Amino acid sequence: MKRAGWIASLCLALPLAAGCPADDSEEGDEGSNTSGPSSESDPSSADGSESGGDDSSAALGCAAEVENDTTDGASDDLQLTWGAPCTDDAECIDLLGEGGVCLFEAVIYELPLGYCSKSCELPSGEKYVFDDPACDPNGGIDCIGLAPLFQVCAPQCTDDAQCSRDGYSCRNFPMIAEEGDPTYCLMPDCCEGSCAEE
Repeated sequence: MKRAGWIASLCLALPLAAGCPADDSEEGDEGSNTSGPSSESDPSSADGSESGGDDSSAALGCAAEVENDTTDGASDDLQLTWGAPCTDDAECIDLLGEGGVCLFEAVIYELPLGYCSKSCELPSGEKYVFDDPACDPNGGIDCIGLAPLFQVCAPQCTDDAQCSRDGYSCRNFPMIAEEGDPTYCLMPDCCEGSCAEE
């Protein structure tokens, strides 16, 4: 019943996605990640001016309001390659090798300032293939999504500190995840349809 529910929700939401609903992730500044002397993209920087210039609040829209929390202390930056910002496929091929693509949408969700990944194939009815060799033959990268609408590769995270990019946090994949499912560096719910208010 749960699986039928999320499929129905996704199908209903596709033609209805239009605006940017309120973001419910406002928690305060205590959880902001300010450790690390020179991360490429500091999640505590709202305007992105000190983060390589690629994450400006104007481009991020409502995603600029994301507050990151450190929960388990994991801090390896997972968005230097997988989930890195991009403007075209060539940048992702440089980072990930053959098959790298620059994504700007995850079905009805905008991926602010691009998201480097690769395409993969999920078995019928599955949401995850862990350590998918199609993503990385060395393991550690999952195929996630909802076939045939969205099937991409991403590494699991356990802490917001691992999601270095402004506007991204360590969370379940919206609409398809169930309690206990793995988490990935993804956009906030407010990016449904568009992060920017029209």
